[in-house]
Amino acid sequence: MPPEAERGRSSDTEVRPRRLRDAATRRGVPLATILVTVGVVVLTYLAGKLAYRIRDVLLMIAVAGSSA
Repeated sequence: MPPEAERGRSSDTEVRPRRLRDAATRRGVPLATILVTVGVVVLTYLAGKLAYRIRDVLLMIAVAGSSA
């Protein structure tokens, strides 16, 4: 593969996120705010799942301790 094509590939992966940010800025879309909001929602969901999993384990331990 010629060196020009290799350079094109590496810069293509670097340019794509920049082009996305530039397009969002031109259209007035608050891309950073959207991404942070989605991240907060996902982390809140995962924290809730973890809390319920811990609650289930603690309840099993309590039931096993009381029946033994």
